[in-house]
Amino acid sequence: MINIIPFSFSSRLISIKELLSPYTKRAYLVGGCVRDLLLGKDPNDLDIEVYDIEPRKFDKIMQKEGANGVGKSYFVYKLGEFDLSLPRTENKIGKGHKAFKVSYCNSEKEASLRRDFTINAMMLNIFTGELLDFHNGESDLKNGIIRHVNDEKFAEDSLRILRGVRFASRFGFEIAPETMRLMKTLSLNDISADRIGNELIKIFQTNHQDSAVEVLWSLGLFNRLFGISVGKETAIKSFGEKVKKAFEASGDYRQFIYLLRGNFDLKENILEKLRLPNDFKACFEQPYNEEADARFLLKLSFKIPIKEWLGANTLEIVETAKELGVYERAMKNLGISLNGYDVICDGFQGIAVGVEINRRQDKIVEQILEGKIRLPIWGRVC
Repeated sequence: MINIIPFSFSSRLISIKELLSPYTKRAYLVGGCVRDLLLGKDPNDLDIEVYDIEPRKFDKIMQKEGANGVGKSYFVYKLGEFDLSLPRTENKIGKGHKAFKVSYCNSEKEASLRRDFTINAMMLNIFTGELLDFHNGESDLKNGIIRHVNDEKFAEDSLRILRGVRFASRFGFEIAPETMRLMKTLSLNDISADRIGNELIKIFQTNHQDSAVEVLWSLGLFNRLFGISVGKETAIKSFGEKVKKAFEASGDYRQFIYLLRGNFDLKENILEKLRLPNDFKACFEQPYNEEADARFLLKLSFKIPIKEWLGANTLEIVETAKELGVYERAMKNLGISLNGYDVICDGFQGIAVGVEINRRQDKIVEQILEGKIRLPIWGRVC
């Protein structure tokens, strides 16, 4: 039997193995932890499922160790960097994501049925390194496939539709045809706006958002989530590529919404509908311009440094702003002081103040482009 737990990670398990070894040799890394280890990645979710210990005894062991019961009704305890839990089954008994009957079970295969996708259903014994893979998750992982584990269990929480989109977008994987068919039969209507918004934010931080765009469109969720109807697949593919490149260039998780607003006239009420954070307001407050030239960038830099503009989402725009000297700093930080007080002191009043400020900004921009002003400078420019 080959132990596939890396030595560097195995050392982190020593204290857990010492704690559990008097009681069981059936303790497994589960979920995303196993998936990430097999992908050669350092896992973020460190979940261990413990067998052969009944709930009351497990609770006493955890209390003795000072573990925090972060989900005691689900037999989950936080101990250091690990979440330790007992195996369980979950059966839907009502509406909402909390309406589940949770039961202890001591069967690895039975417990694995509650997992969403095969790549998240593998189990790795922390004592022997044995991999349990009841649903061919390792094969799907190698082939880049997102496939659900069980029809009935998957359908009990329709948020898993968006989780599937997220994994496809995170890893650049394809969603299995049978999983797509099942997703299309489900509705997000029973899912709260908060849960939907939180899952979308995770999608907005993935590297293959072109995949997310195409899957959401194929599932008919563009209209359901964003109130946008896009009829042509070519338009969706083009938009997906645009989002992917924008995130690569900027690293800003708001690009998806910003580009939806610019390309499909997304309305600002989406922020409340999806319970998105306040920093998404900039998607509607900032100007949208895919053809931003040097003149536009200089003019915008009177308000903000270009690095704070969501439209700085291509390498060309970023390089142009850096060459102009306005990527990191706004005009006011480059020695150009121009404000309403100065204009009022010069005798302008009412709407004429704004007109004059705009004229002076345009004049400064032209002087910079003509080489008559070089940034940075210090002092007032009229």
